[in-house]
Amino acid sequence: MRKLFSAFHVLSEKSRKGFLWVLIVSTMGMGLEVLGVGMVMPLIDLLVSPETAADSLVWQTLLSVLGEDSNVLLLGLICLVGLFAFKNLFLAYQVNLQSKYSFGVQVETSTYLFENYLGRPYEFFLGTNTSELLRNAIGEVNSFVGYVLQPLLIIIAESLVLLAIVVLLLCVEPLASLMAIAFVGALGWAFHRFTRRRVNDWGKERQHREGLKIKCLQEGFNGIKVIKLLEEHSFLGESFREHTQLGAAAGRKQYAMQQMPRLLLETLAILGLAILAIGLVSVGEDQDDALPKLGMIAFGLVRVMPSVARIVHSSQSIVYGWPCVKVLREELGDWDSSKTESEKDLDCSFSSSFSMKEVSFAYSQGAVNSLVGVSIEVPKGSSVGIIGESGSGKSTLVDIALGLLEPCEGALFVDGRKLENQGDKSSWRKMIGYVPQEIYLTDDTLRNNVAFGVDPCQIDEEKVLTSLKEASLLEFVQGLPDGLDAMMGERGARLSGGQRQRVGIARALYHDPAFIVFDEATSSLDSDTEKSVMETVLDLQRNKTFLIVAHRLSTLKNCDRIYRVHQGRIVESGSFSEISEN
Repeated sequence: MRKLFSAFHVLSEKSRKGFLWVLIVSTMGMGLEVLGVGMVMPLIDLLVSPETAADSLVWQTLLSVLGEDSNVLLLGLICLVGLFAFKNLFLAYQVNLQSKYSFGVQVETSTYLFENYLGRPYEFFLGTNTSELLRNAIGEVNSFVGYVLQPLLIIIAESLVLLAIVVLLLCVEPLASLMAIAFVGALGWAFHRFTRRRVNDWGKERQHREGLKIKCLQEGFNGIKVIKLLEEHSFLGESFREHTQLGAAAGRKQYAMQQMPRLLLETLAILGLAILAIGLVSVGEDQDDALPKLGMIAFGLVRVMPSVARIVHSSQSIVYGWPCVKVLREELGDWDSSKTESEKDLDCSFSSSFSMKEVSFAYSQGAVNSLVGVSIEVPKGSSVGIIGESGSGKSTLVDIALGLLEPCEGALFVDGRKLENQGDKSSWRKMIGYVPQEIYLTDDTLRNNVAFGVDPCQIDEEKVLTSLKEASLLEFVQGLPDGLDAMMGERGARLSGGQRQRVGIARALYHDPAFIVFDEATSSLDSDTEKSVMETVLDLQRNKTFLIVAHRLSTLKNCDRIYRVHQGRIVESGSFSEISEN
């Protein structure tokens, strides 16, 4: 029970309130179920002994309302049909409510977890396999709803019905009902007790294999060119097949185990009913008295038996899906994507310079520093270059300058003001345009890619065209049949390398940033294309501030100042001619 309550920690406050309403409706449904079962005995009594039954309190009450001349049998049948029709309509509403609630939780939790991940520090993504994040945000949330939340709702609803019907049966035939209930309850408890560990292990296996399946898919699709060249698709296919088969085997075993209680209980219920009938006759009870009791107990068992089976079935499902609850509690409990009061975006201006002073950084505690005592300054309106061989620390320097990584020592300053917290750095990032080496393009229109992150209804087309013109791409766009509505293909597959870089430049310019960072943006281009792109950058340098990272010195020939990075340290700085001489 304590475990079940811990599942509520996955739910938001709004979802917990919704759960309360579902519980209230389930209780009302329980009342109707009991009323339906309770009507069976008077009706059977009426069929067996109409004269005696007509004198009972139930029928006398109805006759006093509808009149003495009413046909008692017809009246009883009409009441029974009407009650069951109303009951089933209400239960249909209850099922719809439970379904709406469950899938609403799925949407809310999955969306919240995705936004939660997006709000985490950049460093988190450097040490996390994205296949796990995909599994958690999609697969584990779906598992929570399908294997835990919906079965929990079923357990609550069926337990209420079961409790009420049991009380009713105890009133009719205490000893026989008590023995049957004790036996069935003990059987259900024993089944759950002795299978839960195995079912939990199957649930962990499913979770593990789901993550590996997603990993295989990502590796296969992201490395499709290499895979095609090496003709190694069969290796990944076999790996995917293995994980799928093992995950499916766990699911198959769990499904088969879930069906066992129903089959066992059905056999035992028929056996118990036969024994009860023999017992009632053998003790000499009058047939007219025994038949209504037996009929009601039989009807009660018919209704109780599926409830017990569903409760055991749902309990098994919760045990199978429990590993996802542990994951979601950790993911949703340890982080809060909303900003605290002290981390709200603050006003930040850029009117004189950006600088890094004595910055040191290591990716993990005890690791070798990637940067050691780095200090650079970028005056407004200037172009500053960063050069160094691969692994020298250039990318780390850029990530810190962008406010994505937190320095272990030293600090960032804008106009002499220290960037103290994430709110300051968030404001600073809003003034930055970023052009990476690998331009991230979505399978969407050119318009939406340039204004990436902006609601399509709020995109300023004039700004899109201006950005494309400044990126020297407007003439190309005007030649496209669909213009700004042209689809780019996944990762910009329909564009050349130079065109992708220019789309990246246009995207950086769309928000009119004061500070633009080129992070080895031309390193993968051929010499002619790089020269053309850098000419575009030269035109922009008149009005913008640039921090340009490159591994070829020629790329930085128009920079006002160049810093050379070696083994995480600034080993040289000066103009292009000074660096060239050395």
